Amino acid sequence: MSRTPEASTVFSELKMSNIDSFAPDNITAAAGNANPLFTLLATWVGPEISSSSFGALQPNEAEVIKHFSDTARAVGLASKRRQMIDDEQWEVIKMLLWRLWHIMTFDKELGQKMNIKGILTMFTTPANNFVTPVPEVAEDMKARFESQNWGVPRPIPTIPTRQKSKIKGITKKLTPVHTKDEGYNEGGSGISSQSGISAPLSASSTSVPTKNIWSEAPPDHSIYGLNGCMHHIAQTDSRNYEICCEKGNAAVFGHNGFEVGQCWARQVAAVRDGVHGSRQAGIYGTALEGVYSIIIASTYAELDHDTGDQVLYSVSGALTTTNAEPDITKFTTRAMIRSVNTGTGIRVLRTSGGGWKGSPKAGMRYDGLYRAVAYQVRENKKGGKFLQFQLERMNGQPGIDVDRPTWTEKLTFDRVKDGY
Repeated sequence: MSRTPEASTVFSELKMSNIDSFAPDNITAAAGNANPLFTLLATWVGPEISSSSFGALQPNEAEVIKHFSDTARAVGLASKRRQMIDDEQWEVIKMLLWRLWHIMTFDKELGQKMNIKGILTMFTTPANNFVTPVPEVAEDMKARFESQNWGVPRPIPTIPTRQKSKIKGITKKLTPVHTKDEGYNEGGSGISSQSGISAPLSASSTSVPTKNIWSEAPPDHSIYGLNGCMHHIAQTDSRNYEICCEKGNAAVFGHNGFEVGQCWARQVAAVRDGVHGSRQAGIYGTALEGVYSIIIASTYAELDHDTGDQVLYSVSGALTTTNAEPDITKFTTRAMIRSVNTGTGIRVLRTSGGGWKGSPKAGMRYDGLYRAVAYQVRENKKGGKFLQFQLERMNGQPGIDVDRPTWTEKLTFDRVKDGY
């Protein structure tokens, strides 16, 4: 399929506006192209688009990106409503994703002006029903830019104080930056989140109320210090968390270096170490490769069935859907289907409060590798149809350690809520 004249003209303008910065940043971009998603994206956009390379984002690209994003929003609305999307609109989506992929270092001002975060969030929202590889590629880019704090410099760590400013007229409320753990709420899948932007602290930070001020714990803190279960995780006094180190790579099949029975106090700590790859979702994988890991939580206990070695696992939205047919457009659902086809092992973590009597008494625990062997259409109390997957624990690995976390570990995990 060739590009329409209008789309070709806009894309040519985009290349010309970026030509001065092409060479230096493209070297860095090439290093990121070892990512299998790059190959998938290049194949999807086609040779006409993939033959173009870009450097750092430039101010004079703003109008072109805005044109692309306006079209993307229209496509998002049409996709959500399952309406027809024409070829020219798809071409714009392809050009937009290809351009954004080449951004290695996120620029705060340009990114906000072009609403890149909003665009990527739209692409990754399951309800918008985007086809592969749109949500997977967008999720990868979101993770890349989130690791750079969306171009916002990290505030200098401070020691929180409960004193309020005595100086009138300069009090400023800071908005939380980080994801807040509010309990598991997705199809055996994930936690809710909340985010915003905060300004760096000035030297006169004592004149600012300490609510939502980001800070690191003292190195010797028993929970959040270097040897604690929440090490390298900073928080505000409103319990928002931020990972302060390079995260482990969770996009790996198999045990990935973890031992059956290992425990974590919070999902953010599991993401820090790389046993699971998402702070918000309980299914981590791609429609191309399959699922790397899942979290079995208590939210869907009335639908799921867990006996330890055998699990019936419902997809996200199973409790609330009213669809006459199961929704197989979500990339997490497609990833699960892919795993049924490949038979590759999936890391399974269980959280406290689960339906099985052997579930951990606190935090979450790694219970080994399971294989997704089948799926079926089920119906909830509202008459909505959804997919439920059958998982079986694989042989040749240690048994589930139902005694973890130990009583001592449980007491430690209970202290996480106290902060520092």
